[in-house]
Amino acid sequence: MNFEENHIDTNKAFNAKMEIAGFWIRPLAYLIDVIVLWLIGLCLGLFFSDYFSDMGPWGVLVGFSIAVTYFTILESNVAGGQSVGKTLLKLKVVSRNGEPLSLLKSFIRATMVCVPLLRGFRAYSGDQMFWFLLPTAIVYLYVFNQKTRQSVQDLVVNSLVVKENISTTDRFTDVIWRGHYVLLAMVLTAILTVFVGIRKIIVTNPSTIALQNIFKKDPEVVSVEINEMLANRLSFPYGNQKVEVSMAVPIKTLTVFVGAKNKANVNPELIAKRFEKIILRENPDVDSIMFFTSQGFDIGLYSEMRRQVYHFGSKSFKQKQLETLQNQLRTLESEQ
Repeated sequence: MNFEENHIDTNKAFNAKMEIAGFWIRPLAYLIDVIVLWLIGLCLGLFFSDYFSDMGPWGVLVGFSIAVTYFTILESNVAGGQSVGKTLLKLKVVSRNGEPLSLLKSFIRATMVCVPLLRGFRAYSGDQMFWFLLPTAIVYLYVFNQKTRQSVQDLVVNSLVVKENISTTDRFTDVIWRGHYVLLAMVLTAILTVFVGIRKIIVTNPSTIALQNIFKKDPEVVSVEINEMLANRLSFPYGNQKVEVSMAVPIKTLTVFVGAKNKANVNPELIAKRFEKIILRENPDVDSIMFFTSQGFDIGLYSEMRRQVYHFGSKSFKQKQLETLQNQLRTLESEQ
């Protein structure tokens, strides 16, 4: 009798399936890891803030590199497939045969997980399309792939996130429903179409690029990005309120993103006014200029930013604004 019981138990252990981590516990583990990485970023910011400020938008690569290294090492066979969050919640990253991932596979997986840290990386991609599409795919598969809970990063390296107490003889045979690939392709195509449509109304002409290159040489500026947009409606700050103006004809607007050096003697407002004069001199047909200035640093894991918004308009555009507002007031008065 005892021999039979022991024999049956052994077979059960060999044929058992690994238990996939639940829906809510994985985001909770990730949140713990984010807090750990945030604390690392905070400590680095205390000592290297000026250096990170001078890096401008490239600073996010610091946090990205740290996060990728963190997840690569801890979620590989070096540390048993467990980051701090997964250790506390008794989860682990494994391959389908129950073994922890190799360093290479863990690196690939970590790189894909950490892409959202590049959200503010304007130096390379102004529209940030890729940084939006990949997280969308990751979230979609995690939410709707209920069978295996494998998201993009898991499918690429064939990994699983499971509960900690598994046997090395466990095997996982379930596979993702193939219809998810079709639905995901449809979702990403729709998002891509919207972005392409937006980019069509944003024009960066050679004169704008030339201005951008001139401003980059300014000793008080770390980074500059200028976009040209045609629109019939414009919102801009006025005191503590936001004023919205609708124009009968398209408004030619330059949006200028300026990363100013994080120094006590650097005044973002003076930079904006200095740039305004140059832009209006070189581009007299510009109606409106929106300046977004920022001082500080952003390394992805942690940021300290002071942002300000300035709005300037040409003389002709200011006259158009005044006439439009007066017409709108007359319309409101007549309706009353």
